Amino acid sequence: MYQDPPYPGPTPSYGFQGYGPPPHQGYAPPPHQPAYDQKSPYEGDRFKPKKTINDPIVLALFILQVKRTPFISHSSPLTNSGQFLGFAVLSGIVLSSWVSNGGLGGGLGKPGGKTGTAVTLNRSTVYLLLLVTAAGLLLSSAYLILTRAFTRMIMHITLVASILLNIGICVYYWITKYYSGAIIFTIIAIFSVLAYFGMRARIPLASLLLQVVFDVAKHHKSVYVVGFVALFIQAALSVWFTFTAIATYAKWTPGNPGCASGGCSSGKVAGLIFFETFSFLWTSQVVKNVALATLAGGPFGAWYYFGPRDLGQMPAHPTTSALGRASTLSLGSIAFGSLIVTLLELLKMLLNMARDNANAEGHPVEACLACCAACFVGIIEGMVEYFNRYAYIEIG
Repeated sequence: MYQDPPYPGPTPSYGFQGYGPPPHQGYAPPPHQPAYDQKSPYEGDRFKPKKTINDPIVLALFILQVKRTPFISHSSPLTNSGQFLGFAVLSGIVLSSWVSNGGLGGGLGKPGGKTGTAVTLNRSTVYLLLLVTAAGLLLSSAYLILTRAFTRMIMHITLVASILLNIGICVYYWITKYYSGAIIFTIIAIFSVLAYFGMRARIPLASLLLQVVFDVAKHHKSVYVVGFVALFIQAALSVWFTFTAIATYAKWTPGNPGCASGGCSSGKVAGLIFFETFSFLWTSQVVKNVALATLAGGPFGAWYYFGPRDLGQMPAHPTTSALGRASTLSLGSIAFGSLIVTLLELLKMLLNMARDNANAEGHPVEACLACCAACFVGIIEGMVEYFNRYAYIEIG
C-alpha cells in the first residue's frame, strides 16, 4: 500500500502545554452605561425642518403649471391653467352648460333641453349618489368602531373574507367562461389560501400594534378629525368627478343635442375624459398622502419620540404643525410620489380596457397577456406605494 513519505525535519510534538494564570493586573470597572440606547428626539434636526419647499417643479405641475390642452381652443381658460385648476375650470364650463340645458331634469330635462338621452343624470341620481356616499361614510365608521372593540376577531374575519372573495371571483369567472380572468384569479386564490397560515400567525402581533394605534388616537382626537375630513374630501371628489365626466359627454359628444354649436368630436371627449381621470386620481392620491403625512408627523410621531402627553414633553399642537408642513413645504414631494402611483394606475386601467376589448372580440390569448401585464403593473404599483409610505412618514 502506498504511504506518504515521512515529513522532512524533526517530528513536531503536540503534547499538552499548560498555561499559568495571567499576572495580576489592576482592573478598572467600565463606566456606567444606560440599559438602552437613549437618543435625543432632536438628533439630526428631525424636529427642526428646513424652511424650503420640496420638489417645487412637481408642485407647480400639480397646481399652477401653464400648459396648452390640445382638445380645447386656445382662447379657453384651460390653456392657462394647471392640473387641478384645469380640472376645476373644465368642470365649471361643462357643469354650467349641462345645468343651463336642463341636465338636472334627466335626459332632455326641461322642455327644449339639450343634455342628451334619457340615461343622463337627474336630481334623483344626485340624491342617490349622496346617499351612497353617506352610506360609505357610515359603514367605514362602523368598521372602525368594531375594529377598536374586537381587534383580533375583525382581523381574522377580514383575512378569511378576502380569501373567500378571491375564490368566489375565481368560480364566477370559470362559470361565465371568462378564462383569462379565471386563470389569474385561480392563481391568486391558491396563493391566498397558502398564505393564510403564515398571515394567521402574525395576527396577534398585528392586533397588538393596532390596539396601540387606537390607544394613541384615543388621547389625540385629531386623528379621527384628519381621517374623517380626508374621507369626506375623497367622497366629494368622487361625486364631482362623476358629474364632470357626464357633463363632458353631454357637451361634446357628436350627435348629442347639446353639441349644436359644433366643435364636437370623439377625440375631444376621449382626451378630456382622460385628463379628468388623471386629475381625479392624482388629486385623490395627494389628499390621501397629505393625511398620512399629517398623522405620521403629528400625533403618532410626537408620541413615538416624546411619549404620552402626560410627560409634558410633547409639542403643544403636533397635528396642526404636521398639517402645515404636509400641505406647504412637503406638498411637492407628496405630489411627486402620488404622480408616480397615478401614472401606474392609469397604465393598469388601459391594460384592463385592452383585456376587456380582447375578451369581447374573442381573443383569449391577448386578453390573458393584457391581464398578466396589468397584474405585473399592479405589483409594481404596490411596491411603489410601500416605499412611498415610508417617505411620507419621514417628511411628515
